Amino acid sequence: MIPLLLMACLAGLMSCGRDGAILGGTRCRDASDWRPPATDLLRDSVHHARMKFENEAPPYPCYSPTQSCQIAGNILLWQNPDGGWPKNKDWFRVLGAAERFSIATGRKAKANLSTLDNGGTWTQLAYLAQVRRHTGSRAYDPALRRGVDYLLSAQRASGGWVGSDVDAITFNDGVMVGVLGLLRQVAEDPMLQDVAGPQVLTQVRMAYARGLGCILRCQVRVDGRLTGWAQQNDHGTLLPVWGRRFEPPVLATRETTEVVAFLMEQKPASPEVEQALRGALAWLASVKLEGCRLVSFPAEPVAYPFHTSRTDYRLVKEPGAPPLWARYYDPVTHEPVFCSRDGVLLERYEDLTRERRTGYEWFGDWPSRVLKEHLLQREVHP
Repeated sequence: MIPLLLMACLAGLMSCGRDGAILGGTRCRDASDWRPPATDLLRDSVHHARMKFENEAPPYPCYSPTQSCQIAGNILLWQNPDGGWPKNKDWFRVLGAAERFSIATGRKAKANLSTLDNGGTWTQLAYLAQVRRHTGSRAYDPALRRGVDYLLSAQRASGGWVGSDVDAITFNDGVMVGVLGLLRQVAEDPMLQDVAGPQVLTQVRMAYARGLGCILRCQVRVDGRLTGWAQQNDHGTLLPVWGRRFEPPVLATRETTEVVAFLMEQKPASPEVEQALRGALAWLASVKLEGCRLVSFPAEPVAYPFHTSRTDYRLVKEPGAPPLWARYYDPVTHEPVFCSRDGVLLERYEDLTRERRTGYEWFGDWPSRVLKEHLLQREVHP
């Protein structure tokens, strides 16, 4: 297996020069996109890989975002025999021979197992698809096919996919919408259709339909009205369940926003999708917080097990401030709720410890974009 992986890496690198440009200043005949691959999708994995470094500045050399073929070479090397990828790796790291050997021989370690958590697998596939389209090199085709096979095999009977924190349908970390977005790309992109082949393409479309149906069934109803989505749902009952001890079974605005953005891309949208969107958008608009702002201020540095805090936050009143949303809302009262690391639900942000205030994203403006887009669509198509 190791020689095949190294050959795939070399094949990908041979199509690019040292700076990531195509050799000779031209791309392969099969290239279909002049734009260089974007690395945004890889950001979450790289961030988690670098969290242990001061200001996330690693003490090792890294490829620049323009060196797409070298980055793709790293991704090929990290692909597991089952077709998936591990999480929390720095795909930009310049690897020496010893590190490459260590990666190829250390796949059974828990930290190296395939997952969909923190952007695992589906973001690597999306990036390789960009490089394939940009270079026209078919060296990436086997990795793409195996990755799609992994996604198909990872779908549960519920129609959902899971991360690695809890065995439940997972909306946290963009798992559901990320996987389904990738499968939709395979189903619609002629280049990826060719890579997948007719039989796999049929399976992709069936998996996509089951996954979309799962999303719609997981939307929370309160007193008969559709609202938003939780972070995790039970495979059997489809009801919200606990994730990590500070991630309770409540309505989650960030994850709801991601689902809404995904559903808004369904063209044409079915009546079920339209109904889900109306309910979710109305709920998001109803729970926005006005007249307040989350501000940061310098604080004595404290090193916690998972991050170092150099600032703290407080929620202050400020008339006219842009709308803000809490991450979590009680599905009955629709009031913001917070959660300690020990799983204790709190009504006030101020009651969180500093470790929790600075170690999790409790407030944001996530719904702003989808609400504005919805208003624009209503103006164009009243």
